[in-house]
Amino acid sequence: MHKRLYAQRKHIIQSLDILLYELHVLAFFISPSIWTLIFRVLTQSQCSKPRELDTAWSLRAFFLLLVSVNILTVWRHATSGASEGKTVILDFIGMAHPPSKFRLLSLDFSIVFLQMLLATIAHETSLAKDNLTDSASAPSTLPSPANTSSTSPDCTKSYPSPAS
Repeated sequence: MHKRLYAQRKHIIQSLDILLYELHVLAFFISPSIWTLIFRVLTQSQCSKPRELDTAWSLRAFFLLLVSVNILTVWRHATSGASEGKTVILDFIGMAHPPSKFRLLSLDFSIVFLQMLLATIAHETSLAKDNLTDSASAPSTLPSPANTSSTSPDCTKSYPSPAS
């Protein structure tokens, strides 16, 4: 992978990671549950660097982890709506009415989708980086050219200057 593509992918990973943290806080403001926020933030910290946790884990294992953490929240929002209760953060403005189930579920599904997208990009980027470093450290098995062909220009010759 080229260095420019790697830098672009790292930028996409950082941007998605920040966006997802903001969506987690938004979900907490809409439906305050401190445990949901804690579990989501802990799994989010692993989404941007999935191969640092364990290099043997496949992408499917991370998808199962993401779905298992988010399934209870999605189920609770689908059956009972927003949770009412006290929060850790003071809310001076408040909401005029509780959020609809559609709004909660769309936020939950967008969080799950973006987490899976982030895990996929981060996993593939780390695999490509590992393959690049492995191929760079491996000795070259290509044969060295013995003779240059007569059609290629010889750059070692010195030519007289046009003034002489």
